[in-house]
Amino acid sequence: MNVVLVIIDSLRKDHVGVYGNDWIQTPHPRHNVFARDQRYAMFSKNDRSGPHLFDLTSDPKMNKNIAAGNPEVVKRMYNEYVLRDAGGFLPG
Repeated sequence: MNVVLVIIDSLRKDHVGVYGNDWIQTPHPRHNVFARDQRYAMFSKNDRSGPHLFDLTSDPKMNKNIAAGNPEVVKRMYNEYVLRDAGGFLPG
């Protein structure tokens, strides 16, 4: 049996960069949101700009950004995962 335990100190709206907090510094400050499915991992800003998309089946170490050649995948990942999880519009 595998167990994953996640402990989070604070996810209040004023403590999370994706909801507009500007004093929290993320490890990759250009990207505030991410989404992942079985094939792709996508990172971008709140407004979907500056995306990075990686095909995990052919590039598991995420070295080659394929976002420019796959804007429809970026849009789908952002809409279906990021916006749906946030409940709609993100500030930013």
